[in-house]
Amino acid sequence: MKVMHGLMEPVRRSIRDEGLLPRLAVAGATLLTLTAQHPHANFNRPRGRWDVFSSIPNWKFFAPYPATKDYHYTYRVRTAQGDTLLWQEVDLVVPRQLRHAIWFASRRTGKAVFDICSSLMTRVAEPSSGHVSAYPEYQLMTEFIRRQIREDHPSVEVSDFQFAIVESSGYDESEDPRPVFISMTEPFDAAESQYSY
Repeated sequence: MKVMHGLMEPVRRSIRDEGLLPRLAVAGATLLTLTAQHPHANFNRPRGRWDVFSSIPNWKFFAPYPATKDYHYTYRVRTAQGDTLLWQEVDLVVPRQLRHAIWFASRRTGKAVFDICSSLMTRVAEPSSGHVSAYPEYQLMTEFIRRQIREDHPSVEVSDFQFAIVESSGYDESEDPRPVFISMTEPFDAAESQYSY
C-alpha cells in the first residue's frame, strides 16, 4: 500500500498544482496535432468541425509527388500603333524579408498561379471536345497576365497580348527551357474578349 501511495504522490501533486491547466492544454493540443496528421479522413474531422481559426497545424500539405519542373510565364504585347514588344517574363519571386519568417502571404500568388498552370497543362494534354479558351484555367491565366501587363506597362496603350508557359528543370542547367503552351492572341480590353465572366 505504501508503494502504491508513493507512486501516486506525483500524480496527486500535479493535480493540486496550479500549473495543471496549462499542462493539460499543451498535452491536448499536442495530441490533437499528432492525431490530425494521420492520413485517414476520420482523423481530420476535428479540424473541420471545431478548428474555426485553423489553429491545429496540418503538416500534410507537402505533395505526394513534388513538382520536378518549374513554370515560367512570359507575355508579349502589341501596342495600339501595331508594334510588338519582346517577350517579357513575369517575376513572381518576392525578395525575402525578416517578417516573412512569420507571415508570407504574398508567396501564395506564385503557388496559386503554379497550380492553375499545372491544371491547364493537364487539361490541354487530355483529348477534349472543348476549346482551350473555354477552360476556366485558361481564363484565369489570361486575366492574371492581363493584370500583370497593366502593372508592368501602365503608360503603354496595349491593343492585344499573347502569353506563353515555359517549362524548365529549375536549377538543373543541363536541360534547356522549352515552351509548353502558347496562348492565342487575346484582346487587352476584357470587354472585347470572346468569353464573358
